[in-house]
Amino acid sequence: MNGQCRLRGGGRRRFTLFPPEQIANLYVGPLDFAPTGAAMSMVNLRNPDFARHPRFKEALAATQVAELGPVTPCSFRRCVASRRITRAFNVL
Repeated sequence: MNGQCRLRGGGRRRFTLFPPEQIANLYVGPLDFAPTGAAMSMVNLRNPDFARHPRFKEALAATQVAELGPVTPCSFRRCVASRRITRAFNVL
């Protein structure tokens, strides 16, 4: 399995994982210019506007949440939130 492992050196992080079949429900964009360099969801995960993004409810229903750094399949979209200052390393 292709994936990434995140090793936490300190602090706490919360990983919200979205399976690949939910990509249409994540409202990904803008594709021509993304602030992070990679296309990202335009939905605010902490305070989603379901009137503007109604299909996001289906994406949320399919999520998996982990507190520790999981092995993440490359095809999964993820949101990582730090609980406080965190030191972490990606292992490919």
